[in-house]
Amino acid sequence: PDEYTFYGGGIKADNYAAVLLGLGKYSDFFGAFSLDVTHARSQFSQNYKSFGKQQGQSYRFMYSRGFGETN
Repeated sequence: PDEYTFYGGGIKADNYAAVLLGLGKYSDFFGAFSLDVTHARSQFSQNYKSFGKQQGQSYRFMYSRGFGETN
């Protein structure tokens, strides 16, 4: 049967935070696919104050398929 998995995580530190959310799907015929989005924010120290506050996203798509033994 086809299966779905929701997953996520996060990290928090001084002047940095990020959160990730994703969805994975398994199919006996096609294999496994997943897609996730990460959003991160940072604030640079006084030494790099020209960068100020920064934020952005990353997107990731992954695919995996196994093959059985052949003769």
